[in-house]
Amino acid sequence: MNDWHQKPVVEGRFLYDNTVEMPMYLIEQNYDYFYTMYDADGMLEEGEKPQLNSEGLVYYLFFGELPSKPPYGVSNQGVFMSIDEAKKWTENELPYFSHWL
Repeated sequence: MNDWHQKPVVEGRFLYDNTVEMPMYLIEQNYDYFYTMYDADGMLEEGEKPQLNSEGLVYYLFFGELPSKPPYGVSNQGVFMSIDEAKKWTENELPYFSHWL
C-alpha cells in the first residue's frame, strides 16, 4: 500500500481542434508520475531521482473530463514544481490553451 495522492487544484479550458472548448486541470500529486512508471518497468537510469519540489509535490496537466476518482493519467506536456510555474508555462507555451477558471 502506498500513500500516493492526486488532486485537481486549478481548472481551465483549452480548445480541442482549435474549435471546441474542453476542460483541463492542474493536478497536484505527491509522487513523480513518470519516475514511478519507469521504475515499475525497470527503465530508470542509474542515480535517477523523482522530480518533486521541497514540499514533496509536483504538478501536471490533465486534459479532458476528469474520471470520477484518481488515478488520473496526466499529460507529459510538462513537470512543474509549483502552480504558478505550471500556469505561466501553460499560458505562454500551450497554443490551444484558452483560460483559467
